[in-house]
Amino acid sequence: MKLSAIGSGGFGTVYKVKHRIDKHLYAVKRVLINDFSEEYLQRVYKEVRNLGAVRSEYCVQFYNSWPEDKHLYIQMEF
Repeated sequence: MKLSAIGSGGFGTVYKVKHRIDKHLYAVKRVLINDFSEEYLQRVYKEVRNLGAVRSEYCVQFYNSWPEDKHLYIQMEF
């Protein structure tokens, strides 16, 4: 459930969301990807996969990502 936009920039908008099942708050970044070249899109997906490997108290925790419609959604700790 989208609660509010908390920031935006050149690559998209970040929303504060509440998960319907676990009720936790997350930050979800929505990036418009329909104008990306296939090569650039593969680089973006690789970067998102790399986020999943980072475990540090100094970095925002990555949880999930998924493409939907013409956007890529990146779920992170809030």
